[in-house]
Amino acid sequence: MTDRGMDALRVLALVGVVVGDWLMTAAVLGPDGVLRTGSLVWPGIASLTWVYFFAEGFANGRAGAAAPTGATSVRRLVWPVVALVCLVTVALIAGTVAGAPERSLYTAGKLAVSPLWPAVVLAVLTLVARPARWLGRHPVPAWIAIAIAGAVAVVAAPDAGTLAAYVVPYLWGQLSAADRLGPRAALTLTLGGVAALVVLVGADPPSLMTMALGAALVGAALLARPALARWLSTPGGWRPITALNRAALPLYLWHQSVLVVLTVVALQLSGGTPVPGLHTSPDGPWLAARLAWLPVLALGLVALVHAMHPFTRRGSGP
Repeated sequence: MTDRGMDALRVLALVGVVVGDWLMTAAVLGPDGVLRTGSLVWPGIASLTWVYFFAEGFANGRAGAAAPTGATSVRRLVWPVVALVCLVTVALIAGTVAGAPERSLYTAGKLAVSPLWPAVVLAVLTLVARPARWLGRHPVPAWIAIAIAGAVAVVAAPDAGTLAAYVVPYLWGQLSAADRLGPRAALTLTLGGVAALVVLVGADPPSLMTMALGAALVGAALLARPALARWLSTPGGWRPITALNRAALPLYLWHQSVLVVLTVVALQLSGGTPVPGLHTSPDGPWLAARLAWLPVLALGLVALVHAMHPFTRRGSGP
């Protein structure tokens, strides 16, 4: 059963993560003519991953018995991944033949495949989705979902942010699909997450700060869901959400590849001179220059997804 409010949250989170990655990562050209990775750290952008995985968990939980098997769902993830790996492999081979510096090739390859790790985690969670729906069929108190985050923080710190950003919100989505996370729980997550964030700012543990902000965002998303559903009741508001949801995985997997391609092409056209916002260090006026490149990156990503659609559609489902 489609939930328009939750579908909108998934799209908004996806767009936020993609744009956030474009505003956080760069291939910086050094004096030696070699590209090296430069990045900014914005916990707020990383926390949007919570909302996306929360929406994925909700969608899988709401599907119930009508959902495809885990293996069938994972097969839908395979083709975009295969396309990414093939494109990156061909590009690296071409770069090696052209005599590109090894370090530059490493930087380009690392940036291009960086979205693969969350996709692998999503595939694993999809495989175990049916057993996970046990949460919705049994009288499990909603507070257990909140306790999961604390347990992960204690056991997995300092890497709790990375692990929890995928597993915890996915389980919360499962509970929400079973109507076990109502308005009161949403308000608790929002206020509790904000309170924890205020406390953790002084202690400065980045992974736990990400978890706190992620919890607040999931709670706020639950509170905003009814309003989003009403806004999308018209066809004009629903069509773009549907289109983006259908292409969600390719959009996410390939967005960094588009950044790499633009970086390399711009470097060739400039004769090896660093282009502001693409090859310069991400500090100072860099952000303003990168913002100017966002429309080009967006158009390139849409063009790539459209061009690869005949290949990836075999993995798509209804």
